[in-house]
Amino acid sequence: MSNHDDRFSVVKPKKPEFNDDIVTLPVAGQGVIIFSPESKSSKIEFSDPIRKKYSNTYQYFCFEINESDCNFFASKKTYPELEDLLFSTNKGYDSYPNGPFWLSIDFENRLLKGGYGEPRAELVLFSFNFSKGELKEGNVEPNLHPTEEDDPAISEYRWIKEMSKIQLTNTSKLFAVFKDPITVNVAMAVKDMSQITMWDVSNNMATVPANLPSVCQKLFENVGGVNFNLQSVNKDYNLDENFDFAKAIQYSIDTPGKICYNIIEEKAKREVETGFGDPNMVYLRITMGGNQGESPGIPYVMEIWPSNKYSPIHNHGGSEAVIKVLHGEIDVDLFATLKKASPSTNNLMQAMKEAYKPELFKTCKFKLDEVTYITPWLNQIHQLKNNNPVDACITIQCYGYPENSDVHYEYFDWLDTNKHETGEFFPDSDFSFNDFVKAIYEEYKEVHASNLIMS
Repeated sequence: MSNHDDRFSVVKPKKPEFNDDIVTLPVAGQGVIIFSPESKSSKIEFSDPIRKKYSNTYQYFCFEINESDCNFFASKKTYPELEDLLFSTNKGYDSYPNGPFWLSIDFENRLLKGGYGEPRAELVLFSFNFSKGELKEGNVEPNLHPTEEDDPAISEYRWIKEMSKIQLTNTSKLFAVFKDPITVNVAMAVKDMSQITMWDVSNNMATVPANLPSVCQKLFENVGGVNFNLQSVNKDYNLDENFDFAKAIQYSIDTPGKICYNIIEEKAKREVETGFGDPNMVYLRITMGGNQGESPGIPYVMEIWPSNKYSPIHNHGGSEAVIKVLHGEIDVDLFATLKKASPSTNNLMQAMKEAYKPELFKTCKFKLDEVTYITPWLNQIHQLKNNNPVDACITIQCYGYPENSDVHYEYFDWLDTNKHETGEFFPDSDFSFNDFVKAIYEEYKEVHASNLIMS
């Protein structure tokens, strides 16, 4: 049900077996090969080991990245000809020199899929049903009603079912190989097994922590419980029972001279001068505990998003993460790549706009108590937004390096659309959580004492 895998990180990918231009699939007949072109000619190809001069079935397949395009060939002949070019699009080496590109092999559903960016259904460029000879742009979902005709024992393409070796030219950099093919859109929400329903599973609306990488599982266990909420501070910090933490934070944001208001004003000015370059790219980072060497920055951060504020487009340094909404709702925009594509026009002004236009492919909204996640290969590049015109949103963000990671990258890379380049963001802290709770309580109590039951 997932393409998550603890073995790989975008910081330092663990190379699977790749000798003499041959990639070995973990499971014969299926998998995803993720690579980037190292030159202006790179390709994955495989063929029937017993090729005939004339055949009624496809014998040869190739996914090629050249200078300006990526192309897919399927041939019933010994070698492909121009007429065997079934798909082409202007996503090539010049536009995506770092890739990644990927090919998904799925014998069970008789599908080959090519894509770019994160290996996921939303970024499939083409799907080819080699049994039917049908190519469609975008993703084709798996066969939901297999019959006896789908029995691999009688398939003319049984050679693909038995195939475990794929040729990848040495002009390619192999990132990773997943054992499971790309099938359906990944579930974006995480639910405890006591909350997941048959609807969630049947429609791929949510997943359970057990389907996530091990670090995400640990992070969810820390913050996913029903008692991890803003209301718990009253009892935990021995505050007045009528104290409303979220309301007090909103008061502090809206009122000139108060704690949150001052931080926001100061950060907005700083972002324009030396930071993200946008006064609306402002949010508060309230950290819990200290850096234990297992995450980029302090692993647990309560982030406060004032109305109409947002983050830059950024990645997470290959780390895993869990995000839970504690108040309000947050919009999450997902992007195919962090570095923007080269322009496809000779007009200078239009080229400038195209070259630095992010490739947004999905937007999700998460509400109170809902949880989402980040893995090294999924949801890694995003932008968070609070589009509410009045109220703040509050989330808990939790980060951790993958279990096997031997490189700890201490930054998040972000996209500077003004300078047309990427920068590094060090995950800092505006306040420790313990101090913040006490300060906000005292600040609110000064003006709203009549609303509290003083003990």
